[in-house]
Amino acid sequence: MTNKVVIYTDGACKGNPGPGGWGAVIIENNIETELFGKEENTTNNIISGGADSKHAFFMAGSTNKLQAGHNNDWDKVIDQPNGGASILNIWNLGTVTFDTDSGFDLYYGGNLVDSNSSDKVPVQQTSPLVNIAKYHTGNYFTGYIPVAIIYDRKLSQNEINSLSNHFAPRYSLSPTNTSSLTIDEGVAMGTVLANLSATDSDSTEFTYSLVSGNGTNDQHNSSFTISGTQVVTSNIISFDNTPVM
Repeated sequence: MTNKVVIYTDGACKGNPGPGGWGAVIIENNIETELFGKEENTTNNIISGGADSKHAFFMAGSTNKLQAGHNNDWDKVIDQPNGGASILNIWNLGTVTFDTDSGFDLYYGGNLVDSNSSDKVPVQQTSPLVNIAKYHTGNYFTGYIPVAIIYDRKLSQNEINSLSNHFAPRYSLSPTNTSSLTIDEGVAMGTVLANLSATDSDSTEFTYSLVSGNGTNDQHNSSFTISGTQVVTSNIISFDNTPVM
């Protein structure tokens, strides 16, 4: 027999940053358990590593910006996605990626909004800890985080586009603009860069191919191939040899 557990939660703060509190009621087998807590200063941490792993993706006590960083330098990438206006009380899709080859990238709604390739130092950590909606024992996020996905590698822009477009309809958000691509230097041959799609009232079957040009606008076609509905690399991209594509 499976027990039914019902959980009610809520939280708020006065000011941002400011004092905040949270509470939860857990009902199992008609038995109620109450949990509650408070923090003197909340700063809207979305994901962070706390004291054991120094990384953070958060709002820094603001109402209109997203930022991320690590190793006590918390603004490696930053963006005000709503033109400086508040992003509270609306759904937001944000993504931060980092590796020691290309540094930080910040995405909003699946679109790249800020990059920082100057800092490629690994995160300082005593253990690979990830906290959702808090930093260590405080700085709780004051809002809802219905989905948090964490990977052990840096996602490509195409992967982030796909994830964004998957969740956008659920929250009545616009799909990602995929009319252009960002390609990381040195990506392996066979890397999927984009998924192609089309609509036509007369057909649901489409064939995609690279178009031949005048010898100038198609000179890099050999670096790519079309596999079904995917654009795939067929060579290793070097910006030293090919600075413009």
